[in-house]
Amino acid sequence: MRLASYEGDIISSSFPFEVTPLSGRFDLKIIPSLSILAGRLVVTREGSYHILKKNNQEISIAELIDRMEKSYDCVHMVDLDSITRGKTQLGCARDVSEKMEVWYDGGFFSSEEIYDPIMMGVRNIVLGTKSITDMNTLLDCFELTPNMVFELDYHDGIMSPSKEISTVGVSELVNKVRAIGIKEMIVADFGRMEDEGEINIPLIKRIIAEGFKTYAAGNVTPEDLPALQKIGAAGAILKLESILS
Repeated sequence: MRLASYEGDIISSSFPFEVTPLSGRFDLKIIPSLSILAGRLVVTREGSYHILKKNNQEISIAELIDRMEKSYDCVHMVDLDSITRGKTQLGCARDVSEKMEVWYDGGFFSSEEIYDPIMMGVRNIVLGTKSITDMNTLLDCFELTPNMVFELDYHDGIMSPSKEISTVGVSELVNKVRAIGIKEMIVADFGRMEDEGEINIPLIKRIIAEGFKTYAAGNVTPEDLPALQKIGAAGAILKLESILS
């Protein structure tokens, strides 16, 4: 799906919708995930991007953040323009960072790419196995900023364009990440994104046992939070639609 490029300030809409507050109900850091394409909120359905709507009206980023900041202090921002076209939506990152803590995923595969988002005020850079081609990239990024969260992208094995990463076992990869100095990890279950099955509790528990502050991702909904809290997860990257009404 193609959308016009983002230019200028985020446009606000005005119509009733609610954001369900969850942060005070669980001993977890709950981070709603926003996917942004051309400055607009989108969701993925059947392999295509669709404008995020409620009550048949588009929800603007500004309106969402205005409602969300009353109940949440952090968002996970997926920059689809950066991931698909290498064109970082810095205006969106800047505007949201002025109001909330931002964990920013731009599909980065080099340290040079993360400098501008850091200057825009994002709190953490998310770097995942689906993007990086070697562990030296992760080290270079960590040396540029310690505000790094590593994402283990998983679907019947580690997902990566690099055999150096995709063919190692989880334990070996975790040891390499730990050696760099990174202490927080997202476990992104891409299998669950496809089939809406059970959350991968065994894998998440395995990363927790390795001593990482561990966050679950992959169509995580409020119904998953009790199980994540029970196993000692640090938090969850929450599916945005699951908290909108």
